[in-house]
Amino acid sequence: MNGGGQRQVGRRGFLGGAAAFALVAGSGYRVSAVAAVLPAPPAARIEAVTETFFGQSVTDPYRWMETRTDPEWEPYMRANAAHARATLDAIPGRAEMLERISALTGSNASATAPIPAGGKLFYQKRAEGKDTSALFVREGGSDRVLVDPDDLKAGGSHVSLDW
Repeated sequence: MNGGGQRQVGRRGFLGGAAAFALVAGSGYRVSAVAAVLPAPPAARIEAVTETFFGQSVTDPYRWMETRTDPEWEPYMRANAAHARATLDAIPGRAEMLERISALTGSNASATAPIPAGGKLFYQKRAEGKDTSALFVREGGSDRVLVDPDDLKAGGSHVSLDW
């Protein structure tokens, strides 16, 4: 906290703090009211690596995070995700805000611009009322689903397409 009672968010605390700020800022609540009841986000190990590119030295204190096999990587990510979840869940009025956002956007169908490849068109489409987009291919005038993330969900997990 700084002198004004607002929580300062640095790179190591970005996820939880920024997520809380983004949702709370538009709701009329002060970020400090939410942050005051939460523990600090998990601290990431700092292990500076310096490289020189075109004569300019660049130091990255978090390069170790690029190695997913580092034994501290997954526990840190899980702890950060848990902190972010707790931060979001602590926002006053969050359930009502989520319900309103869902009412405004959840029933709208949407599709991405098609991408041509190999004589076919590929695009993502979210059907009305669904939470995720499925990957489609159009070939010879007909569309078919290639991947539907909702078919891959197991045990309440969330699955979505990216890249």
